[in-house]
Amino acid sequence: MRPGGAEKMAINLANSLANRIEFSGICATRREGLLKIQINSGAHYIFLEKKSTLDLKAILKLHKYVIRNRIEILHTHGTSFFLGVIIKLINPKIKLIWHDHLGSRSVKSFKDFPLLYLCSKFFNGIIVVNKELLVWVKINLLCKKTIFIPNFLMNEFDKEQLESPQKRKSELISLVCVANLKKPKNHLNLVKAFKIVVDQHKNVELKLIGKNYEDIYQEQIHDFLMSNDLESKVILLGEQNNILKHLRNSSIGILASDSEGLSMAILEYGMAGLPVIITDVGECPDIIGSNGKIVKVNDPEDLAENILYYINNENSRKADAQKFRNIIIDNYTEDTVIPELLLFYNAIGNT
Repeated sequence: MRPGGAEKMAINLANSLANRIEFSGICATRREGLLKIQINSGAHYIFLEKKSTLDLKAILKLHKYVIRNRIEILHTHGTSFFLGVIIKLINPKIKLIWHDHLGSRSVKSFKDFPLLYLCSKFFNGIIVVNKELLVWVKINLLCKKTIFIPNFLMNEFDKEQLESPQKRKSELISLVCVANLKKPKNHLNLVKAFKIVVDQHKNVELKLIGKNYEDIYQEQIHDFLMSNDLESKVILLGEQNNILKHLRNSSIGILASDSEGLSMAILEYGMAGLPVIITDVGECPDIIGSNGKIVKVNDPEDLAENILYYINNENSRKADAQKFRNIIIDNYTEDTVIPELLLFYNAIGNT
């Protein structure tokens, strides 16, 4: 339940389905976190406190939960597919769906994921968050019922934004990046680009929102900031539960990733009315189209050039932000995505 794209999607799904189906629940396996408070009262919740891969106590707890609530479809995310397979082996009538968010998987071989390959024989369906992953799972895994369903935002996000428009200090250009400090988000690429920007535009700041793991990745970022006198310009906000309040007070949303599935952050940027700059990875370019800036992977100069363009062209910045927000409203909210998910559920349930 820590802030992250897959975790946010799991909660969005549980909340959205709570008013549409008989039972909707969400299971946290190993850790709870800030996102727990975003679970609506209509969605059931269970925490397994799982200590190891084969934690018999946690497995039995989930098995009893499935039986007690007459759960027919188990919708697993990421590495939780293995636990899902165990539950299916105990309860063969369970329909098991796996939801893949890992964008970098699409450039690897199934041999890099031997356990996933073997377990996929037990999947009744696979959902992926971009078209590259759809091709990959069709070629490399043993489950043939696959579908691309995009990530989405809850309707409440839209309503809250409409009721509380952005309040920014016009004299300060505030860049924001919502991404946990880890690979493949490539924050070092971003801060290198930011250094180029600061050299040409002094009245600018960069806010980094996401978990700091205090590892080598973070040390590299810290060392770069210190050696380039950027520590006062780059604000590390850590994990945040209310992302929207920070986006309201930002000017440009940025992702500098080496790979992505379908970033929840860019959907949030768009709904908050921010112009977006992202690297050419995953489903992100298809979502943005010509309504934002798409830059080369790991190219600080290209990233800086596009940041400076938006800083120096306020009209273009506002126009792109509005067009992109309209795209998110029309295509990436629960009202547009959940009906497609329910059709897939029904198809799986009838097999």
